[in-house]
Amino acid sequence: MRPPTITITASILIDRSQEDVFTFACDYRNDPQWRSGVADMRLEPGTRLTTGHHTHEIMKVLGRTTTTEAEITIHQPPHKTGFRTVGGDLTANGHRLVEIEGRQTRFTYQAHADLDRLYQPFTTPIQCLLTRRAQRDANHLKALLERTQGCVC
Repeated sequence: MRPPTITITASILIDRSQEDVFTFACDYRNDPQWRSGVADMRLEPGTRLTTGHHTHEIMKVLGRTTTTEAEITIHQPPHKTGFRTVGGDLTANGHRLVEIEGRQTRFTYQAHADLDRLYQPFTTPIQCLLTRRAQRDANHLKALLERTQGCVC
């Protein structure tokens, strides 16, 4: 039997250009600046973000420190980037979408994660908890990008 999968979605309008939002929010190395719980995020190889490159993330989630390696599966500046885990403590995939909406830019984060069977009875509350956390992170991203006029890179 397959473990339960949860979907986490957060979306927010940001008063910055699509390019600015994509450049910062879709560069995974910036995650510790706006995603709560992310202690470290590294990109390998080199410094250029492209499809096929891997990230190495250390994050505190549900009271545990997890280490995850993910592959960049989609990289379409300035619109979309996606990932899927290829190693580590959890199985997940997702994307970050950046779209022009009027004079603002909509940033959407979505992830699908398989829960350990231990957490199966708590699937709904865990999904709610992590969705609220992702929305707080999106709010933090908005505040960070809107209070800086230049590049926050």
